[in-house]
Amino acid sequence: IPEQVQAIIRSSLPGILGGLEKAHQFTTADGNWTVHLTSGSLSLTCKKYPRWEEFRRRLRSVFDPFMRIYHPPFASLVGLRYQNAIRRNVLGLASVPWAKLLKPFIADELAADGIDETEIINNVHRFELNLGSVGRVQVQHGIALYKPTSERVYSIDNNFTSDQRVELSDVYTRLDAFNRYSGSLFRYCITDQLFSALEPHDA
Repeated sequence: IPEQVQAIIRSSLPGILGGLEKAHQFTTADGNWTVHLTSGSLSLTCKKYPRWEEFRRRLRSVFDPFMRIYHPPFASLVGLRYQNAIRRNVLGLASVPWAKLLKPFIADELAADGIDETEIINNVHRFELNLGSVGRVQVQHGIALYKPTSERVYSIDNNFTSDQRVELSDVYTRLDAFNRYSGSLFRYCITDQLFSALEPHDA
């Protein structure tokens, strides 16, 4: 739009168009990795999560150059989010009830006597934990639909944030701490049977 026209529009609607913020999005050819950049934030997301070391390396490849170019004084918010979808079919557990795969405090009504899990249409739950000086985590969990196969899965969404001022030299330390908490929290939510089916292994 010509600049003259933009000026007329902004003067007519200053409260709407005047406050719009530019956003830039960059995505890899395979669509797995996306960088989202605005004047106040930088985020990296991926659809198929590798190991933490690979995610961290890719984050550094965009975060470090950004810091060198723009020199922000500090980070006002640092976050790390894991969205886990447990698919019983691919784990050979299709016939195992959720109540045997999830800890009681997570299973809730799925473990209640007299209620069949097929009768439950929706069961989204949310709680938040204080992690002290590290920050906090909001956990949202419940039955969800895996669209590619239309199968019912169990989603455990761990959203870690620290909205206190964080020095730039401490950003990766904070993210590493969130990563460790996330692994422990996910393990705390599932039973030994599910943990074994996931076939965890060391690097």
